[in-house]
Amino acid sequence: MSGFQHWRLERDGDGLAWLTLDRAGTSTNTLSAAVMDELRAVLARLAADPPRGLVIRSGKANGFIAGADVDEFGGLESVDDAIALVRRGWDTFGELAATPYPTLALVRGFC
Repeated sequence: MSGFQHWRLERDGDGLAWLTLDRAGTSTNTLSAAVMDELRAVLARLAADPPRGLVIRSGKANGFIAGADVDEFGGLESVDDAIALVRRGWDTFGELAATPYPTLALVRGFC
């Protein structure tokens, strides 16, 4: 399954979905707006055809996910912008937590 720039979604013969984050153009995975938007799209795709379980892993050799893309913080112009940024993360991870199937993160290195 493709169509994403930063995520790769595959399914195996056991019905598990394997979701790999490999943020394009960077040596480290960070949670940019584009990465988070794609994650929501992946979750919507999985909601339409739920797997038996979801495994999330990194496509980078140096670690899992460093956190938010702090370079995007410079574009915040108001308190409302900051709240929207936090809400986007909160809502996206809330969707992930609410999935009806088990989820697992394979963390190697920093997280």
